[in-house]
Amino acid sequence: MAKWFKENVVEVIDWPPYSPDLNPIEHAWVQLKERLHKRFPYIAQMHGLKEEVIEELSRALAICWSEIAPGFFKSLIASMHERCMAVKDADGWHIRF
Repeated sequence: MAKWFKENVVEVIDWPPYSPDLNPIEHAWVQLKERLHKRFPYIAQMHGLKEEVIEELSRALAICWSEIAPGFFKSLIASMHERCMAVKDADGWHIRF
């Protein structure tokens, strides 16, 4: 792969192997998963037709997603500047977020 980059004049940047994920949606997935397991614990053990399981999971996910307060998403967006600066200060390594 490195040879191809060099032959095609693609500049490759040095990137830490454990760089932080700045995508705020990751925090939303955590919220969604926690709510799903708390409110619908039986879903993890569901058996039956694939379509029925998907339908029940879809219903439960929609309910859990709707319960996440809009303020949660606003706080994630508001924190992006601080997160980016922390990554910059850490030279791309782990940050506290």
